[in-house]
Amino acid sequence: MRMISIEEVRQNCRIDDDSEDDLLKIYLAAAQQAVIQYTGRNWYADEVPESDPNGMLYNSSVDLAMLLLTANWYKNREAVTALNSSYLNYGVSYLLEPYRLMWR
Repeated sequence: MRMISIEEVRQNCRIDDDSEDDLLKIYLAAAQQAVIQYTGRNWYADEVPESDPNGMLYNSSVDLAMLLLTANWYKNREAVTALNSSYLNYGVSYLLEPYRLMWR
């Protein structure tokens, strides 16, 4: 899976320096895993191997979903609040739902 850059995450979170990079890298790795787990697919940058019939090519919807996840986790550092009690927020679900394998 092509990962979005730490610079893109910083820009999305409106962070002007690299002081939070270690934390953002953790969030970004978790966002990548969340996309894989939610969709049930492996994601590839250039070519889907023939051995992976459910693999998908990386696209801008996945990019945006990962940016939304990382920004949400950066802003809301508590595990659960009254406002963020769902598994994935609506925007992320909307972006990833078309790629989700329903029967695994």
